[in-house]
Amino acid sequence: VIVGDTSSTDAANGADTGGSIGSETCVAAALDACAKLSEALAPYRPNAATADWAATVAAAAASGVNLCGYGWYTQPVAPGQTPGFEFDYATQGVCCAEAEIDTLTGECCV
Repeated sequence: VIVGDTSSTDAANGADTGGSIGSETCVAAALDACAKLSEALAPYRPNAATADWAATVAAAAASGVNLCGYGWYTQPVAPGQTPGFEFDYATQGVCCAEAEIDTLTGECCV
């Protein structure tokens, strides 16, 4: 038997990281934020397959659409668990992206 350090690169779902629940909850919250932004932009891209991203964002911004996104994720209640006590593991994640749009030329920098 050899005992060594534990890391998520050696045991990706090891108990020391909670099965990478921190990553999972942050990703789920980011996906929630993306879904909300996508819904807000939907009226400005009638054909999502061919929509121009810069034109879509410019049109939404010109109409006063809030282009800031936030997301939230809560661990679902598993069978047999008491609601409110399903998973006592708090995580936090922050992400920031800045986009600059030149209103004279339409040039976009993210």
